Amino acid sequence: MRSIELQPSKGIGFDALRAHGRHNGEIPVVNTVFPGEDPGQVYPFPKGDVYLTQLGVRVAEPDSVTMVMKLLPGGAGYPSEKEYLRKIGLLPETASVIEVTPQIHTDNALGYPFTDPAGLLRGEVAIAHSPGRKLYYVSAFSNDQITTMAEELGMATLDRPHSDRTNNKALLRVQKDKYGIRMFDGMVIDTIDDIERLTEKFRGKTMWMKYPTGSGGDLVHRIQSVNSESVLETVEKIREEVMKAFEYGSYDTQGREYWPKDALHPEEFPLVIEIDATEEGRIILNGSNSFTTYNDGRVIVHGFFEQITSDVGEYLGSQPMIDDKEMRSLILEQTFHLARYNTEENGYYGNQGADYFVIQRFDGRKEVRVVELNSRPPISMYAHIVAHRLGFPAWINVNVQLNSGREIRDMSDFFEAIGEDLAYGKETSDGKLQIVPLAFRTIQSRTRERGEETIASPQFKAVLLGQTPQHCRLLQEVLRERGVSPQ
Repeated sequence: MRSIELQPSKGIGFDALRAHGRHNGEIPVVNTVFPGEDPGQVYPFPKGDVYLTQLGVRVAEPDSVTMVMKLLPGGAGYPSEKEYLRKIGLLPETASVIEVTPQIHTDNALGYPFTDPAGLLRGEVAIAHSPGRKLYYVSAFSNDQITTMAEELGMATLDRPHSDRTNNKALLRVQKDKYGIRMFDGMVIDTIDDIERLTEKFRGKTMWMKYPTGSGGDLVHRIQSVNSESVLETVEKIREEVMKAFEYGSYDTQGREYWPKDALHPEEFPLVIEIDATEEGRIILNGSNSFTTYNDGRVIVHGFFEQITSDVGEYLGSQPMIDDKEMRSLILEQTFHLARYNTEENGYYGNQGADYFVIQRFDGRKEVRVVELNSRPPISMYAHIVAHRLGFPAWINVNVQLNSGREIRDMSDFFEAIGEDLAYGKETSDGKLQIVPLAFRTIQSRTRERGEETIASPQFKAVLLGQTPQHCRLLQEVLRERGVSPQ
């Protein structure tokens, strides 16, 4: 790697092209959803993830194309979701949006291809744009099936390694010492003998077991006290959750073939276990960042974030990290090592994000411990771009739920719950405040079996925008007063 720089991000589509040296009029077609039919990246809880396909349209760039599930319509005099995003300045007039209606023909059909825009269009249409401008499919994940799907839709793909390699926690742990990456004490569990060694070394300790390619807190389980029985019980819990993914989605293999009942893990995907952060020191920061690696050797870091998680490790939201030069320097050092690993070991160029803890060790020294590397734009990246575009220095990305049995069926429900003043931006004596929805869990589906239906939900993800962190916390209180619960 040649250099590391700090620079806010303006979007994810054209940046992905530039990372690969593509800057001659090519057009990105962005899709932020599933990794296709390859089970190397399984989604056991697609209902909790599928709505994130809407993130891409919030950060669309001029002259780009975004593929998205059908956006919410307007109602009661309020604009549609797409009209609203254009009004507030997030969706440029020259940005194209391809809306695709999901096909949820049973209550379980929520994974690929039932809710993937590209998967639904595959074999049905060819995507075209201005003559002479080549279309490149920029997806959150990459593998051979995605490349084939893009070609069938008339698009080229970037030369990217498979996501089940670049997002693999086990491979990262195996290579960490070679690249100077600091991680919590732990090990890769490949055989029964590994479990014996694990229990000898860590008996009674609190640890976290992880599926190597789980995403967003999925397939992570805490073991309160390590012994052989608790470890094997946790392996079975993860296996049962992986099996759920095969119920919700359509993969190119069956669950029982992918992870046989008598196997400790799927072939080529050993599990990972690591010590709880508190076993090694005092937690100063549960953090993440976003950075892009380029094929000319540059690394650009876009932002540093503080993670908001539940007690069981589930990702709930994030906000910008406090400005601390010492912590930033420690994080940048590890970011550079991660960038070397992902480019030299995997050949990955593009946006990615690391999750990490900053701890104060029991000997008093501060250190960064990397938890995982996600070779895709992290969710915090979208909130960061929205805030930057709209001119807000402070933000909190939160999950939100309407109270009193209310649900969102169209944009009128959003406006009436949040208030037009905050949806469009409220001027105060201390500056402007605003609440922007990042993604709605409400899904509009159409199938032969069930016809057209709106699967309403009271939940959505939002970014609370203000001039200071205190303003953002004030917005959380305002929401509660209006019968809306931010997590």
